[in-house]
Amino acid sequence: MLRARTLRDEGQRGAASSDIAEVQSLIMLHLKKGADPNVEGGIEDPHKWVRPLADKTTVTSVPLEFALHQVTFFGRECGREVWWRIVTALIQMGAHPDLLKGRLRDASPWLNDIIGTSSCRGPELEKILRSLPASVANSATTVRLGSPFYTQVLESPLGAALAAQYSEGLKALIDAGADVNVATCTRWGPKRGPSIKPRAPLLLALETRQWEAAEILVQGGADTKCVREEFEGVRGTPACLQECPATLLSLIWPALTASAPLESG
Repeated sequence: MLRARTLRDEGQRGAASSDIAEVQSLIMLHLKKGADPNVEGGIEDPHKWVRPLADKTTVTSVPLEFALHQVTFFGRECGREVWWRIVTALIQMGAHPDLLKGRLRDASPWLNDIIGTSSCRGPELEKILRSLPASVANSATTVRLGSPFYTQVLESPLGAALAAQYSEGLKALIDAGADVNVATCTRWGPKRGPSIKPRAPLLLALETRQWEAAEILVQGGADTKCVREEFEGVRGTPACLQECPATLLSLIWPALTASAPLESG
């Protein structure tokens, strides 16, 4: 049986030696011996040091969940690469992303963190995102924004994808059942600062000039009324829409008014 504890021991060895090929071979060896990559197992809580002494110090996780958590937990690039190779190996050997919960307890929300990790973005991550249960794709995570005085806000996976300007990830989350109309905070807002007030994903996309993301959201069912409500009373074209492609504008504005297009200037 392949357990998260086994992954931890082998991964730490690889991160220390930077011998990625050796680590991958060890994990593959466990799998080829018949280990089930979808069986949950206990593992020492990576965040036990922030918990009360009376709290449990173990978590239960499928190996893929623990490996994904470790990708974002490691600060060094070599460590992240080791764990991403392990993630890839687990999926190739039959690990099911639809068993993922998006976190190792509340203190370890790997999903939003991995969306924000540029080296992880690509077809493999998008495959994982598409396979997530809808409950995970819609699960907001508490993040701390601002320094030196932190504010805790809720950021959805869609919010994390918009903050990272990751259109393909956004599309994958929508395919998994993410609700495109649920307001969210983000780590990065229109001027690269945090968006502390929850806002509709479509508004966040438009305000950051992410035209492709905005079109993906509209095609995914985003209610464009939020745009009219946001800019009600504004004369002329709102600043964030002045460079909006005509094709996208035609998707947004007809739903707001059937009487006239946006004025220019």
